[in-house]
Amino acid sequence: MIELIPKKEKTAILPPWFNILFYAAIVVFALVLLVFFILNQLKSAAKTDLEDVRNKIEQVRSPERLALEAELLALEKRIKDVAFLLASHQEASKFFTELEKLTHPRIQFTEISLDNPKSEVRLSGLAEDFTAAEQQFRIFNESNLFKEVKLSGLSFSEEEGVKFQLSFTFDPRQVYR
Repeated sequence: MIELIPKKEKTAILPPWFNILFYAAIVVFALVLLVFFILNQLKSAAKTDLEDVRNKIEQVRSPERLALEAELLALEKRIKDVAFLLASHQEASKFFTELEKLTHPRIQFTEISLDNPKSEVRLSGLAEDFTAAEQQFRIFNESNLFKEVKLSGLSFSEEEGVKFQLSFTFDPRQVYR
């Protein structure tokens, strides 16, 4: 059938900004692709340069230099070990200073056994009389430095006086501060 009056075909009319947006998206996509390829090329060039630098470094490293580096690493380890020992060292002289401060004037210690790692002390001593020995026991017992003070082995001798033994533990944080 032939139509006498042709009907107009309906064409979609798009707003003009839609065309601009479409072309702008194509341009942005093309730019993204271009930047991607440029960055990829730069990355491969940087890898190549890095490999060249590593190769040059390896060429410069002589056997003498490698031996020197190994020796330096060994020395560094030894220095760290010594530094650790110095940091953890406790000076026993500080303990003796505190002991001297707390010793009764009529007491003479004849033997001492100091176990620094366990913070244990055993003292043997001489006192003029039982009162001085008892006062020394009280001084140590009332001190906040010494713990678990025990008095034992009390004996009297005419020529030496009172023999006794004291044993106690101490708090290293307070003694070695």
